[in-house]
Amino acid sequence: MKNSVETALFGENITSIGLTEENAHVGDVFAFGEAVIPVSEPRNPCYKFAAKYKVPDMVIKMRDTGYTGFLFRV
Repeated sequence: MKNSVETALFGENITSIGLTEENAHVGDVFAFGEAVIPVSEPRNPCYKFAAKYKVPDMVIKMRDTGYTGFLFRV
């Protein structure tokens, strides 16, 4: 996993380059520095994205792409 230092756009705490829903799955385990972080569940976008960016159907559009991200357990 390659780390990015770009500003978070969607509330993420860790952003990666090249790690997508196609190559990361629930139960996969990665290392981030000394932390061991397993993928715990798919991310479900929330209404706050639509409110922040003033795009009423943003959550639906994001969900429909199939690329919503995933959550890690620390």
